[in-house]
Amino acid sequence: MNSIAISTFVLTIVIFIITAFFLYKTTNDIFQLKKFQQQEVVFWENRKMWLIHWIIICCFVSFFLVITIIFVVHVANTFKLTAFNWIIGSFSIGMITFSIFIILFERKLMSGIIFIFKNNNLVFLDSMIPVQELMSIENDLKRKWIVIMWKDQEVIGNIEKAKIRYNYKIKDLIKELNIPNKFD
Repeated sequence: MNSIAISTFVLTIVIFIITAFFLYKTTNDIFQLKKFQQQEVVFWENRKMWLIHWIIICCFVSFFLVITIIFVVHVANTFKLTAFNWIIGSFSIGMITFSIFIILFERKLMSGIIFIFKNNNLVFLDSMIPVQELMSIENDLKRKWIVIMWKDQEVIGNIEKAKIRYNYKIKDLIKELNIPNKFD
């Protein structure tokens, strides 16, 4: 039974490191885009999504700390209680599920955190789109996403597509900048 707790904790550490890399990459990209704020550009930041990003990071780190504390208490008791094995296993499964959510969906949810318009280009977290190559900008029917389609400059005939979280301020900025769109 002791080897189960140890192997579960080692697996949790590996999952923590992998997920921390993804969170670091997203945070680093956001900080890189925030540097544009000091320049003469149209810049908009979604503070609510920024707060959600930091809440996700805090929950993830605290989840790992709780698992670590439980494991240390379990080791200090020299593996006498088998209930600790179940507790460590349950928390580890919860952390793995949370890590899968972060790896698969967190970057997609943060796609509309920053909007920059500079040198006739739209810049988002995952894409830089030249305005002259735009084919369409529209929102979906439920107004959850803004869908942007443009011609790829590198591969002739290829059409790229980006989905960013809908925010009426981004929609208003696109209209204000006279960028062709298909909004209501």
